Amino acid sequence: MARRRSAWPRWLGLAAIVVVLLLLGLAVALGIATLGLASRTPSLTGLMRGVPAQTTVIYDSAGHSIAELHGAIDRVIVPA
Repeated sequence: MARRRSAWPRWLGLAAIVVVLLLLGLAVALGIATLGLASRTPSLTGLMRGVPAQTTVIYDSAGHSIAELHGAIDRVIVPA
């Protein structure tokens, strides 16, 4: 009398292949999304040449300074 082989090893192997393919597809999708986002970001050299944040001065109707708004650094650009 021949012993019947269990179907578990066959299904387990098939499930492992499906999981590996799904993970591979996810990795490819994340790679494509990362490349798409990286292509739309500005270059670092362009950012370094930008105008630094500076202090905002609020004037009244007579032209007198009434307030200065600044962040961590009180910065005023002096024309050269």
